[in-house]
Parts: sequence; structure tokens; C-alpha cells
Amino acid sequence: MVRFPKDRIASYHAALLFLIAARDLLEDDKTIDLPPFGEPLTFKHPVNVPKEIADFIDEAWEQTTQLIANTEPSSTTEDDIRAGIAIGWQLLSANPSLPFSSPEYEKWRNLITTRFIIPQLDTRPHWPPPLQTLLNHFGPTWDDVKTSAGWQPPEPAPRTTTAPQVPTEELEEMLTALRLFIAHCEKTRTRTAQARYKGWAGVEHEQGRYRPAAQHIRDAFGTWTNAITTARGF
Repeated sequence: MVRFPKDRIASYHAALLFLIAARDLLEDDKTIDLPPFGEPLTFKHPVNVPKEIADFIDEAWEQTTQLIANTEPSSTTEDDIRAGIAIGWQLLSANPSLPFSSPEYEKWRNLITTRFIIPQLDTRPHWPPPLQTLLNHFGPTWDDVKTSAGWQPPEPAPRTTTAPQVPTEELEEMLTALRLFIAHCEKTRTRTAQARYKGWAGVEHEQGRYRPAAQHIRDAFGTWTNAITTARGF
């Protein structure tokens, strides 16, 4: 079983961008129009791709190439995979709220790994990664995954009168912990996922610094994304 190391963030995000580019190319009004079986997926190369995006694609490819080394000769080429990632970035830049559900991710991943990035023999398709890999890394929710890749965070659900009422002192304690956690993530160039907070809070506790539980924070703010957004001051 292949395990994705934690430093494949660019590869994970590139997979999302590649899949929305594939959807844009192949789907029209909910109808998927596939090329003949055995033909690779080809993209018209975008122009005016900013240097930082080109650098991101280079990094993503470096992290991805070994995962798709054992693919069929008819599989989509490196050049077209790179072009697809760039097109996905353009689509998301034009619409940061671009709809893309987790079932759609699985549908398009399955299509890509059975038609266009095909593993040889009985080897598993390792890229794009399974949905659960993304949820484990950036989750726990699909919105968390998309926000980490550049989607606009969803509007927080309105608080209801039945929501737990948290004293101001506790809220400030949570926000202080979250801001320290965000600073830690920025320093270590890691994502502000709830699962990563749990590990950070555990280390803090071992060093004698109590931090509020992740679930308590989530309950207070409605979602983990909302908690992080509030702590950032957005």
C-alpha cells in the first residue's frame, strides 16, 4: 500500500485543479463526451501563466511523477497533465466559488484513472489521490479541503438559538490558541487543518501549555473553517 507523505501538498492541490480542468473539457450540460478509448486526454495550453503558478506546477509534478511512473503508454502525457493543472488554476481564479463536490471528485478521479492515467497490470492508481487521503490531510470536511486549495471559504452557517453559548473568556482563549496555531503553521509551511491542530495542542499540553480541544472550538464556531477564519480576523 502506497502511503502519501505529508510533503505532497502541491501534488494534492494539483490533483483538484487537474480534475476540474478535465470536467470543464469533457462535460457539457451534465453530459460527458469522451474521446475514443485509448486516446490520451489533451489540453490546449494556457498562456500568461504567472511565474508563481508555473513554479507551483513544477513542485507538484516533482511530487507526483513517481506516483504515476507505472502507467500505460497511452496515458496522458506530462505536458498535458501540466497544462490541465494550469487550466484548473485559471478556472478557479475566475470563480473561487466554483462548484465541485466530493462525489464529483470521486467520479472524475475514477474516470481519469481508468481512461487517461491508467496503472499498468494490477498496480493501484496513485494520482489523483483517493478522496479519503485529501480528507485525512486537509479535513475533516470537504469544504476544508477545497479552502486549502484556493476555493473561497463557504459562508458560515448562521448561529441558532440552540447553539451552545460560550462565555467571552473562553472564546478569547480559543482565539488565542488558534492564532498561535496559525502562526505555527505559517512558520512550518503547513495547513491549518483540524487534525493538525490536535497534534499541535497535544505537544503544547506536554510542555505545560493548555490549549482548548479542537472539538470544543468547532462546536463554538460551527465549523473548523469558520473558527480559523475568525481567528485570522477575516
